[in-house]
Amino acid sequence: MEIIRQLDGEEAKFVAEILQYPMAVAIIEIRISTVGQAGYLPYATHVMNYSDDEDPNVKLVDKRLAAMVDNWIRLGLVEVFYDRRLSHDHYYEWVESRPEVIEARRICADGKQSMEIVKGTVRQTSFGRQFAIAVGLLPAAPPAIADPAAAPAPRHDP
Repeated sequence: MEIIRQLDGEEAKFVAEILQYPMAVAIIEIRISTVGQAGYLPYATHVMNYSDDEDPNVKLVDKRLAAMVDNWIRLGLVEVFYDRRLSHDHYYEWVESRPEVIEARRICADGKQSMEIVKGTVRQTSFGRQFAIAVGLLPAAPPAIADPAAAPAPRHDP
């Protein structure tokens, strides 16, 4: 599989977590702007809630993660949206404890710059789901019924 050759071991571990999850996952981008001026610069993009497997209070920062997510997008495994967000705020409760957010707040503490946290989503694409099935991350879908007439009739309980 050509895609597997384009992922290193650590990257494969990260993307496997996304591909095994059946719905979208919370992701953020941190933007910093100069007060009184238009525009912003992305301070950190594709920030997710990664923590140590043994101690979830230890937040992991991998400087390569943004590039990894860009690679997954390029490969067609995932899609990321910053104009959509998950409907419940509890999915983003981890944001304030992220080292990237803490550092961005420190940078903006003098009041000359402001920070915006843009909440978004990352999710598997249809191709990403098929890839996950092909490499054994997800179970194969049940076989389709070739003849709709052979399908069991729906039950209608009185």
